[in-house]
Amino acid sequence: MQPAVITIPTASCATEASDLQRAESRGCSPEKHSQDGSSSSRSIQEDLRKDEGPWKEDSLTPAEKLDSARTACEQLIKSHEVSRAMTELIRCVALSRLVYGDGHWRLAEAFANVAYGYLKLRGLPAQAQQHAETARDILLAGTLLPELVEKKDILPTLMTTYYTLGVAHLMQKNLNEAHQNLQKAEKIYQGHQGLCRSEYRAQNVSREDLQRALGRVALQQKRPASAVLYFEKAASCVSSTRGQDSLDLVGIYQEMARAEQMRARHEEAIEHLLQAHSIATAQLNESVETAQAALLLAQGYAAAGSLRSSELTEQYFKESINMFRSVLGEENPLTFPAVDNYTSWLIQTGRQQQALELLRSTLQRRVEAFGNYSDSMADTLSLMSSITLAGGEMKKAYKLLKKCLEIQTVLYGSQHKKSRQTQQLLDMLNKSPAVCKNSLQPQ
Repeated sequence: MQPAVITIPTASCATEASDLQRAESRGCSPEKHSQDGSSSSRSIQEDLRKDEGPWKEDSLTPAEKLDSARTACEQLIKSHEVSRAMTELIRCVALSRLVYGDGHWRLAEAFANVAYGYLKLRGLPAQAQQHAETARDILLAGTLLPELVEKKDILPTLMTTYYTLGVAHLMQKNLNEAHQNLQKAEKIYQGHQGLCRSEYRAQNVSREDLQRALGRVALQQKRPASAVLYFEKAASCVSSTRGQDSLDLVGIYQEMARAEQMRARHEEAIEHLLQAHSIATAQLNESVETAQAALLLAQGYAAAGSLRSSELTEQYFKESINMFRSVLGEENPLTFPAVDNYTSWLIQTGRQQQALELLRSTLQRRVEAFGNYSDSMADTLSLMSSITLAGGEMKKAYKLLKKCLEIQTVLYGSQHKKSRQTQQLLDMLNKSPAVCKNSLQPQ
């Protein structure tokens, strides 16, 4: 996963001190707000105890250490040192509690950054949800919010919190919760646009991020028309800020195509896939991303099903396979899905023999990629046996199924559904005169 940029405000020591003095003037101390985020506090402290790297700046105040941790975190994220960056984000939480107290919005900000880190850097939605909920609870309690003139400072934290909650729920298939939290994030964004215009505020979440996330939720909820609208807004944001040939548009166009395919609007889907393929080819030439764009385009043409589409389907399948092999190597695991998709399409179009030869040519490479006993090998042998059986070659089908059953038994056990189905088919073939006669012959 490509590390996301997390914006950590690096306030000066003077600002930290003034914030702390403001909290103290209201009679608020760290001890008086320990009820907020207690469960997350325990998990944070456990993570800190696991880390053996002690603070060496013993002469620094907690506020100065907090500034140092924020700066270090930003640098580590830029250099893709994810584990160390997460450690610094966690330290920011502990130090924010020391500097501001448990009820301060700056502590919520630290929790929100940790949550966003778990989501974008680690891809761990459950942990992200836990810390984002702690940030939300602190903000909703509102014990130590700043004066009205400074409320614009809370915008990035509010945005990060609700966006993280929304995407975390989406990744866990909690679609209603995802939609509700992302809608809240969108309303916060719209309600504070004036503040963003008057003074630039660095933030983790952009309008593009929000629209894409809402579009993905709509796709999961089987609302393709709404998904297309969200993705169009996201594409407009990218085009206006980064240009119409930005690589960020590739994924958006592909998601738009998926939404159009759900509506059986194949021409529109192909148009989006062509745009994605064109940008990937122009920006990256031969690459995994371009090979994947060609594969999706082939699948789009295959779904259209016309005679002209058939020719283009084969063209882009071959382009994808050749590019995967050129960039990654023939034995790379990422190469085989393109081959398998092409094989399935060949079978659907009545070209079983060509599909069989293609599958046979990949057997040795699959062994090199996955080993002798793998899902890929079992599925390939099963498909090859189905093709040969449909062609009336029962002896060959029987041998392929025996090897398939051997692999399935090792992987899943003899009582697994796949193993039992293969065994039943073998038993049926054993009753065939052609197979029986062959089994009676001396070896």
